[in-house]
Amino acid sequence: MANAITSDASRTFQRTVWWLGLAGLIPFVAASLVLVGIGINNPLADPIINAFRGYGIAILSFLGGIRWGLALVAESHQHRHDSLSLVLSVVPSLIAWCTIFMSPIAAIGTLLTGFCAQGAWDTWSAQAGKLPAWFSPLRINLTLVVALSHIVLFSLMATA
Repeated sequence: MANAITSDASRTFQRTVWWLGLAGLIPFVAASLVLVGIGINNPLADPIINAFRGYGIAILSFLGGIRWGLALVAESHQHRHDSLSLVLSVVPSLIAWCTIFMSPIAAIGTLLTGFCAQGAWDTWSAQAGKLPAWFSPLRINLTLVVALSHIVLFSLMATA
């Protein structure tokens, strides 16, 4: 009986994580679609690009924070000191912060690279058993949509 409850709770948790992840895609997809619709030379394009970039900075930092938290949990519960993961977990935030000082197109390209690298790291970690196995397909799917949104925006900016 306890396994059934745990299994149901686990499935509910995973479903919630998926829904939250999918909801987190809305600003990326919406901004990309709006910019495709109105064009990059529209006066509304710059504020939309800035909002897209700001959201990208926040989300890439959030993803690094996930890894920071995992390193802390591993150290406290398993008495495993993974200093490399702890150090690497701050890299996404630092990369994201640096994009504030870049041109919009360079920032979008850098964020795209950061999201792809973080997605690969998370996927490999899940496949290596350091994260739950169900996390790998989630990160692959979310990273693909985020990357496509960045590619669309980057392409629009490059052709302007």
